[in-house]
This record gives sequence, structure tokens and C-alpha cells, in this order.
Amino acid sequence: MDLDGDGADEILTWTADGDLAVLRPDGGEACRKRFDEGILALDAWDLDGDGRREIFVSRRNRQVEVLSADGSPRWSKDCRQLKGESEGRFFGDGSEIYGMAVWRPLTAFQPEVLFTAYWFSMRLTPWGQAVEFFGRPGHFTQIREIPCGLPGAGGLAIRSDIPWPGGVPIQWWDPVIGLPWAENRVPNGRSVFFELGDYDADGQAEALAASEQGVGLYSPLEPKTRWEHMTDAPPIGLGVVREAVAQPATIVYGRQDGYVFVMSADGKVLRSTVLDEPLQCLTATDAGAPTVWVGTRTSLVGLDLRDLAPIWRRPGGYQKLTLQRLGNRQRVLAVTVGGQIAAFDPAAR
Repeated sequence: MDLDGDGADEILTWTADGDLAVLRPDGGEACRKRFDEGILALDAWDLDGDGRREIFVSRRNRQVEVLSADGSPRWSKDCRQLKGESEGRFFGDGSEIYGMAVWRPLTAFQPEVLFTAYWFSMRLTPWGQAVEFFGRPGHFTQIREIPCGLPGAGGLAIRSDIPWPGGVPIQWWDPVIGLPWAENRVPNGRSVFFELGDYDADGQAEALAASEQGVGLYSPLEPKTRWEHMTDAPPIGLGVVREAVAQPATIVYGRQDGYVFVMSADGKVLRSTVLDEPLQCLTATDAGAPTVWVGTRTSLVGLDLRDLAPIWRRPGGYQKLTLQRLGNRQRVLAVTVGGQIAAFDPAAR
């Protein structure tokens, strides 16, 4: 994401073992940190409204560290003694923090920090003092802000990732009242993709979500489930291609068993293919000819979006694909199975 507000995405990389590195858009290293306790979750939000994002690191010892983009500390929060701090309102001695966000409800005098834990959440001041503890369904692991230009801009959509039977919730938080006002039930399992936007060009915000159990498009307004595909094999990645901003998106997703599907914004499958080996990751770009990028343990493959015919193949094992924004340009970031990060110009192939 863009940490310094210059229109180009920095690259945040981290491991569960506790390594954190921030890379500049050119791949140079901006900072590197080591947390011996391990890292549970990481996110970045603008804490003080200056257009720059601070990095929130949830450590596995139940502490959260907030850093500037250069790695210098801002503040930390110890979540190991929440029962005493909340005067008994928090039912346990402490909690790991799965989700972290900063937002500014109209009812608040200043930005507020939101931490989501297992079955519990808290609001904090911009300096890390807890001001409210409250119960929530499940534990929330992903928090996204409704983009500017859409109704409810500045509000939040928060997805749960708890491993219980059946669907898990997405809650929509209103930026006026600062409280949840709508909820969806979405496929369970580890999240593969979760982003907000106007994907069907109806002028409203939707959540596009993919997890180990399925893919779907969800809205806080009726009909809340625009479409949903419960899948035979776990999805491994999702890509979005738009020919024009005001037109519905084309959505692509891949499954672990080798299948790739291209869909319209209403969930109709337009075309599909199956590759000859299991898939590890997928994304799609609209730079030059629209292309689906698929990673396996032996190669990186480019498919023509129009007919899913292979157009190039690059040897090597890949475990993650994502897009980097450089102003009005895109770049594909690919992470190898050995942990190396490579950047590709999608137009050059």
C-alpha cells in the first residue's frame, strides 16, 4: 500500500516468525525489524490525518506496536491485562489482536483506533489509551475502508475469519454513528481476497470476498448476496479487470485443483479452463492486453483473458501474486516459494 501518500505503493512484507521489512517502490529497503515473539497480523492506517500511514504490528505475545514507515516507534499497547484495565468487562486476562484500523466517525472528536480480538473488541485514542471494550461475534481479521466517492465513504467493512461451521460475518460500520448497521454471511475459511469497491457499476459499495470455501459479491443493501459460488476446491487467488471505471468489472479466480474461471460482475461464468498442475496463486491485470497471471510450484503462466489461452510461461515456483500501483500504472509482484520478491511490468510480459 501507499505509506507516504505519493501515489506509489510501498511493499510491506512479514513472516509469522517475526520478520518485518518495508520496501520502497523500487525494491530498496526502507526498514527492517525483528520481533522475536512472532507476528500475528499486520496493517497500516493513517493515524493522525497527515496522509501518511503508520504500521500496526500485532505480536504473538499479545502486544501491538505502532511504527512510522521508517520503523521508528510511535506507541505500543499491552493487551495481556485487559481484564483489570477494563474493570472486569473483558472476560479474559488478555487477548491477541487480529484486526486493527483507524477511522473517524462523525460522532468522534478525533480519529479512533479499533482493535478486534477473539470475541471482543476495543476502541482506543490515537495515542493508544483504551476507552471502550465491547463484545463482537467471532474474531475479525480483515478491516477495509469504503473508498471515496461511494455512499458511506469512510465507513468500514470487517470480515470474520473464525473457524466455525457455516458462514462467517461481514459487518458494515457506519461512519456517521460509528456502529455496525448491516451484516452479511459469507463463505468460511482462511481469506484469499477481501476488498471493497463498486464492482457492478450500480453506484454502491460491495465487498468482493474469496475464502477457502467459496467466492461471492456482497452488499450492505438488499439483495445482500449479489452472487455466491461455493467451490469444490479451495480458491487460491482472485483478480479484477476493468475496461472503464464506470463499467462493471470482470472477475477472475483460480482454484487449487487447476481450474480458472472468468466471470461477469453478476457472477455468471463466461469461460473457464483447467491447467495441468495445482495452482498456488492468481491475479489479473488490464495493462496492455488483459492477462491472467497464474503461479504454480513450477512456473508463472500468463493466460489471455479473452479465451484463457496460454500466451507465455516463465519457470520458477510461486506462492503469492499481487498488484502494485505506481500512479496510473500497475506492476505485478510475485513471491517465490523461497521467499524472493520479483516485480514485473505486465505490459512487457
